[in-house]
Amino acid sequence: MKESVGDRIYRTLESASDASKTYDLNVGSLRPCVGAMLKTRFDKGSFPNRSEACLIIASEIKRIGRDEEMALTIVSEWNARNIQSKRYSEIRSAVATAYRRDYDYSCRSEKLKAFCMGDDICPFSTYIKGKGGKSRINWSFFEFDWQRILSNVAKDVYCLALIELEIRRGVGPGGLIIENQNEIARFAGITPKSVRKGLSELTRVGLIKYKPGVSRKWEFKASEVRRIIPIPKPGKILLAKREK
Repeated sequence: MKESVGDRIYRTLESASDASKTYDLNVGSLRPCVGAMLKTRFDKGSFPNRSEACLIIASEIKRIGRDEEMALTIVSEWNARNIQSKRYSEIRSAVATAYRRDYDYSCRSEKLKAFCMGDDICPFSTYIKGKGGKSRINWSFFEFDWQRILSNVAKDVYCLALIELEIRRGVGPGGLIIENQNEIARFAGITPKSVRKGLSELTRVGLIKYKPGVSRKWEFKASEVRRIIPIPKPGKILLAKREK
């Protein structure tokens, strides 16, 4: 019998919750689709194949801030439960590759679609279709009233520049953006000085992780920005600010 939408949602959320409890991960940090992948027994010829699934799982553990040893433990246990397991040396190599490189499997990845609970429900879904098929920011940003809390400059940086750069760079929601502030300013439609203020504000309220770059010609380093996904709720102090 075909699985209902409600059953799929429940199964996916339960999988993520079970995995979080089993491996002492922060509840709500693991994407439901990856949780569902961890509960699936893979066989040779599965899609995604076992090596790709290994990279996805390891990359997700890396994304939520756990070390390579933890990722190897989780992937090894998942591999042992598969219908057909891969050699430990292959698993270890795949995990090392995930930690050496910046893989970021976005919600648009074909490899995750079979495990997706639905773009309109998942709190990690950052892009939904608007009129004309264009992508826009997900509902939780507005549900949490961030548009009423942030300054116009911060909203321009977040809603115009960062999301567009994620799409153009193909890093996915919450992926690492390495970019100079002039380019961020171009997409946001504001000055580089205003970009710095916007990035500082977004960091202060907990919407992004931000490592400022160095503009000196002999030591130039681009800024590193990563949106925090899922989008967090504002704290009580920020909510009070909204009511003023």
